[in-house]
Amino acid sequence: MGIGNRSGLLLLFTPISRSFSTLPNSTRVAVVGSGPSGLFAVSSLLRRFPFLSIDVIEAAPVPFGLVRYGVAPDHQDVKNCIHSFEKMFSTHPDRLSLYCNLRVGNGPKEISLSDLRSRYSAILLAYGASRARKVNIPGSDSINVLSGSQVVGWYSGYPSSSPPLLDHPSAVVIGNGNVSLDCARVLASPARLEHTDIPDSALEMIRQSKVKNISIVGRRGPGDVSFTIKELREQFRLEGWNSGVEMEKNDEEKLRDGLMKMERPKKRLMQVLLDNIRVPEGEKKCSFLFRRIPKEIKSDERGRVRAVVFERSDGSLEEIEAGLVIASLGYEAVLLDGLPKNAKGDLLMKEDGEVSMEGEGGRVYATGWCTGKARGVIADSQVKATMTANGMGEKLKEGRNDRGLEDVVRSKGITTTGWKEWIEMDGREKEEGEKKGKIRDKILF
Repeated sequence: MGIGNRSGLLLLFTPISRSFSTLPNSTRVAVVGSGPSGLFAVSSLLRRFPFLSIDVIEAAPVPFGLVRYGVAPDHQDVKNCIHSFEKMFSTHPDRLSLYCNLRVGNGPKEISLSDLRSRYSAILLAYGASRARKVNIPGSDSINVLSGSQVVGWYSGYPSSSPPLLDHPSAVVIGNGNVSLDCARVLASPARLEHTDIPDSALEMIRQSKVKNISIVGRRGPGDVSFTIKELREQFRLEGWNSGVEMEKNDEEKLRDGLMKMERPKKRLMQVLLDNIRVPEGEKKCSFLFRRIPKEIKSDERGRVRAVVFERSDGSLEEIEAGLVIASLGYEAVLLDGLPKNAKGDLLMKEDGEVSMEGEGGRVYATGWCTGKARGVIADSQVKATMTANGMGEKLKEGRNDRGLEDVVRSKGITTTGWKEWIEMDGREKEEGEKKGKIRDKILF
């Protein structure tokens, strides 16, 4: 099975026999998504319910979802949860199987939700939020206007990702969350990335980047930011860059007056902003701007973005030059066919994490960002996933004989990647990375 070509070296992987659940009369659960939400739930199910077998389904060619393709390369410590996931697979070969490169849907090479319900006692949806929220203003389709997830996918090596253009000195990042900070920091700091798992092609583009003026722009005030303290502090410590905060006087006074009454996490965050109120100077600079609503994106005669027009709190308009715009406005879940919706268009759920499904078949549960709540960090995902898993496990019955996936995957001619095949890829990535002084050299698909 040929799965990648990296640096002139063709990486070939021969199909390896998959470890299937061998427990008699196995009660099976399917988990859709191999990111942190899905795998933390798997860990809880394996630990508390020894009669269960679990099949993990992943659309990407390799496992770990957000941990592999969403965590910034200079934050390798956040990826340490992968070690516990690896141990979980290696110690439960008779109860745990992995099916990467398999999508849930109604296509000829996909497995439908109704088919899953007919084959499993329960299905846990943990496939994340797969669509970035758009900045719906005139000109948003201009060349080099990208979502935060597109930029993250590019520097993380997500399959079929396209790079931004970094040939203009000014970039605007719209949004006040951690993805905004990640994008700005990664574009500004190639030296931090040299020994990480960032793809070589992305690192070389950042080294050659012309970007030297980044504006991180929020629609609301500084008290509403959703940064975490670590990421915010890092932005003000970037070598070779000068970062500063512009803040309206009334916002500054309000924050200073209310500082002592704030809970400690927010107090620390606000103090960092207050301590850095200044106009950044120097060749490379980053500005934090607030209370600016994007109204229009202007482009040149070629259709390439050249500026963003913002409305300020006093109603005046401000035009900020930009050759790159990154709109990091969060994510929204895309519901699989057959899932019920509530009045807001989100997944219709009961209070215990179960989806309000109709018809025959296994129960359906959901956790993480696919529920419509695309927020929080990996630790939050762990807590919610564990609670959902414990609740669903208590409703399952021992002694069933659920069918699992193997026959339908074979009949549809779908080539999937299992755990043993991933271990071989993982070894190749680490081996090639070691030659270059990196943590790993990611295979690009």
